[in-house]
Amino acid sequence: MDLSIIIPTKDRALVLKDTLEKVSMILLAHPNIEAIVVNDSSTSEIDFVPQENLTVIRNPKSGVASARNFGASLAKSDGLLFLDDDILVEEIHIKRAMDFLKESPNACLNLDWIYPEELLDILKKIKFGRFMINNGLVSLKGWASGLEWYPDQFFERTSMASQFLVMHKSVFDAVGKYNESFPHAGFEDYDFQERLKKKNIKLYLDTRYATYHNEKDRHVPLNWLKRKEREGETRAVAVKIFHYSEKDPGYSSTKMLAYSLLIPFRKLIYFYTLLIPNLKFTDFIYNRLMHWLSGIYHNAGYRKIKADK
Repeated sequence: MDLSIIIPTKDRALVLKDTLEKVSMILLAHPNIEAIVVNDSSTSEIDFVPQENLTVIRNPKSGVASARNFGASLAKSDGLLFLDDDILVEEIHIKRAMDFLKESPNACLNLDWIYPEELLDILKKIKFGRFMINNGLVSLKGWASGLEWYPDQFFERTSMASQFLVMHKSVFDAVGKYNESFPHAGFEDYDFQERLKKKNIKLYLDTRYATYHNEKDRHVPLNWLKRKEREGETRAVAVKIFHYSEKDPGYSSTKMLAYSLLIPFRKLIYFYTLLIPNLKFTDFIYNRLMHWLSGIYHNAGYRKIKADK
């Protein structure tokens, strides 16, 4: 095998179906590539069309970090591509990954991602969708605000993410795999990138190639806020247990107090956002409330974790 594509997934049948359709076409054209889908759900099964070089297996543990680690342990190739279950890839992206593996034995590669146009068209019609667009949540460039960014270039950077991450298995093993101690997805990426840098493994991003981030199932505002709460909990583990002090939220004492006092009322505030009309001229009110709710839910999760004594 020349490349092993590892796809962790959990209860996302709708988007996984789209992802596997793309991956299956690549596997049919390239029998030297395999895909390993690791089902992190303990209740749901995965519907797929069997292929010789496609493996679907249940995660014996729990969590995206353990799912990636388990998938990598089964890989038949030294070339690894970690792919999120909502990333749509084409043959050009796979070719770029394989070329990189030939050129860079001691490095990792990310590709750019953007939302599909049809998804953006849907989001523009709803107030939460416009909130996401206005806050740069529909592209890697928006998420990478404040970090290195050069359009249409291949360049070294100081951060990475696992949505489309390419490396040699020897690099993965040398770093020590993903940390499985985080309660939710998110900060296992940060922990992994810091250990990569300690091993002097370079991180690259190629913005000449953009995959599609097919998050069509994640635009329910309350679900997004609950994800912010889980993010706060996981961030607290990073700061308080693993002592990544640079990832402290950095809220002022006044804002921290305000968030804390509003935690019991977060469901009521969310109810008020539902009453705001889906009109562009009221978006500024909706955006303001959603910003506050984001901080409140994040703080609620952060407060759940006590400092490591």
